[in-house]
Amino acid sequence: MARSRGEPPPTLIDKYYPFQVALHASEVKMRFDNVEFLARLLGRYRLNRNVHVHPDVYIVYMFGDQHDAECFQKAFDGEWITPEQSRRKKWTPRYTWMPVERRG
Repeated sequence: MARSRGEPPPTLIDKYYPFQVALHASEVKMRFDNVEFLARLLGRYRLNRNVHVHPDVYIVYMFGDQHDAECFQKAFDGEWITPEQSRRKKWTPRYTWMPVERRG
């Protein structure tokens, strides 16, 4: 896995940001402004990871504080994911994501 110049290795990132929440990519796309606003407010790591669970894609947000990660997880109904699962891409979500039409 290539990384940018000056970017710390994934193990160091996981050490300082051990609390990770996965959101379905479609959910992030629909509510991008809200997700990014709250993630920045709560102090997430500046880069995200992607986890592919065929045929879906999940975006992993990493936090240094458990309370901040819990607030983010509850706000967007995300799923907990361990650093090992997000790095090795061996993770299966608890629920099947289904798009819901929003009216009103």
